[in-house]
Amino acid sequence: MDARMGANINGPSLIRVPDWVDNPLGKYYLYFAHHQGKYIRLAHADDLDGPWKIHEPGVLALENAYCVSHVASPDVHILDDLREIRMYYHGPVPKKVQQAKVARSQDGLNFTAKPEDLGNSYFRVFRWKEYTYALGMPGIFYRSRDDSKRCRWNSHRRHYFEAFFWGNSNCFDRYFGIKFGIWRRVEAPRRF
Repeated sequence: MDARMGANINGPSLIRVPDWVDNPLGKYYLYFAHHQGKYIRLAHADDLDGPWKIHEPGVLALENAYCVSHVASPDVHILDDLREIRMYYHGPVPKKVQQAKVARSQDGLNFTAKPEDLGNSYFRVFRWKEYTYALGMPGIFYRSRDDSKRCRWNSHRRHYFEAFFWGNSNCFDRYFGIKFGIWRRVEAPRRF
């Protein structure tokens, strides 16, 4: 690895590069960070077994991430209908603790971050039916009816059952203490 990366790898997230990306560096992109890093890193390969090469500039620098001191834990998703690669990540923000953020890209290499705080750090996101769900630290469950629109992200302190029955016009509802096991039996969401 590049010496400036250090020895810490945090939050790896692997995608197969979509066919609509022009001139990809490889068939697979592996995003990762140093937990106290100054940028989100990228490795690329044409085969999962390698060889893997490091894209030395990285894909999102701290100064472009709306965070202070570090940026970490990428969680990367492909939105084929929008021809977009979306990366959720976290870092400390002024006057708050660490917050989840989002950045968007058309090629997986050049990301544009949004200033909104989405919720607690370490977002891990999945889409199921008409909602996008996220699990943030420490086990807080979020959902968004349409996280692709520009809207105000919230973190209302509502209990799970209240949030389930109350309408919410904001992007993310927040649920406390949710574990996946309490959902009724339905088709399980899949990431791959």
